[in-house]
Amino acid sequence: MDACTDNPKLVDVADLGQGLIYHGEELQSGGTTYSDQQFVRSQPGFVLFNRGLQLHQLPNRYWMNLDPEVIRRAVSGTTVGTPQVLLNYAPASRGPWRLKALIDNHGHPITSNFMSVRPTNFSYSTQILWALLKSPFANAYAFSHLGKRHNIVGVLRNFPIPKISAFEGAERAANAYLVGCETEADPEKLRMLLLNVDSEVLKLYSLPLELEQRLLGLFSNWERVGVPFKQTAYLPKALEGKLHFSDFLQFEKDWSVTNRERGELIGENISGKLTVEERTRLDCLQTYADYHFQRLSHATCTSSMSLRGGS
Repeated sequence: MDACTDNPKLVDVADLGQGLIYHGEELQSGGTTYSDQQFVRSQPGFVLFNRGLQLHQLPNRYWMNLDPEVIRRAVSGTTVGTPQVLLNYAPASRGPWRLKALIDNHGHPITSNFMSVRPTNFSYSTQILWALLKSPFANAYAFSHLGKRHNIVGVLRNFPIPKISAFEGAERAANAYLVGCETEADPEKLRMLLLNVDSEVLKLYSLPLELEQRLLGLFSNWERVGVPFKQTAYLPKALEGKLHFSDFLQFEKDWSVTNRERGELIGENISGKLTVEERTRLDCLQTYADYHFQRLSHATCTSSMSLRGGS
């Protein structure tokens, strides 16, 4: 991500570390490291990063022994009560979707199957760090720097974060998705909610169109992991490289509003009053309108053929 070399780093706003490592064969006989049953002086925590875990969930809880005598390396795994974002140590897939970010607001102890990201800057809530770290930007960063290797704390510390610290839009979108996962059963609605989170994060980075397209194109034909719906692309093929993803989502929400704005700008263009910014906006709207009309035409044609075939 050469375009973001001047951006602040994740380590500037959060503490990162891997979870604890228990003693192995050298553990004294009879010592318990963790169990699915509560035992004396045990603490509830997370031991295994379950394969099917989704981004709005937390792992199965175990009872963990935090006695220094059973721990070979504590690292960042014994901290209790500090809100954190959890990341998987092993890659979540063989493709570019490497990271699963989970919000742990209660701050459980963790094993080395996890990495913890704990905010140190009040501008960065766990919801914002979650939105950044599960985004296509973060996954592309990890994929390009780590390849097939495990996710390494030292690499992720240098993950570039946005230069700004005003995250209202991204935080609202993140909360909407997390609440939606608890209350909404429609996979398509959940897909749109999460795409809106990705869009808000991408807007924070203000990438040039060509670079944004290269970034999002990395995920084409790769199924997203950790979500209750299927996603294998961001933009329709017809629109790749032609408009920003945030504009596409905005246009998709309400065609009547989109077309009204397009009509107003066309009128301004006829009267010769368009500014440079308005010209760019009109070109973007016209590109989407062409796609919209082609999609409607295809749907109408398919419906007509279906009716004729059924008569």
